[in-house]
Amino acid sequence: MPLFYQGFKLGIAATKPASKDVRLFDGNGLYLLIKPNDSRWWRVDYCINSKRKTLSLGTYPVTSLADARKKTFELKKLVASGVDPSNDRKATKEQESALKLAAARKLSGQLPIDSFKYVAE
Repeated sequence: MPLFYQGFKLGIAATKPASKDVRLFDGNGLYLLIKPNDSRWWRVDYCINSKRKTLSLGTYPVTSLADARKKTFELKKLVASGVDPSNDRKATKEQESALKLAAARKLSGQLPIDSFKYVAE
């Protein structure tokens, strides 16, 4: 295990919250944001269409450093192919919520929203 990796991991555990947000940078736009209430969020900065954006990757320690690095790598691949990960995530959430709504309507005995009978009524 490289010394830098050990040092960063020890830095995560040793860093205490301050009155302002603290950022521990790892590279490739990845950093750990430590809030004054001691919540720790993995964030990654990226640029797409000449705009700087930030995306959250999860919380520490639920999301480990290795997982955050993997997610950053995948995010950078999406950006390189011209896909905005933020818009992609929003579209996925909208699809999931639509599926949940359809399942809830089905369980309660209501018609699906996109059915002909529902539109006709």
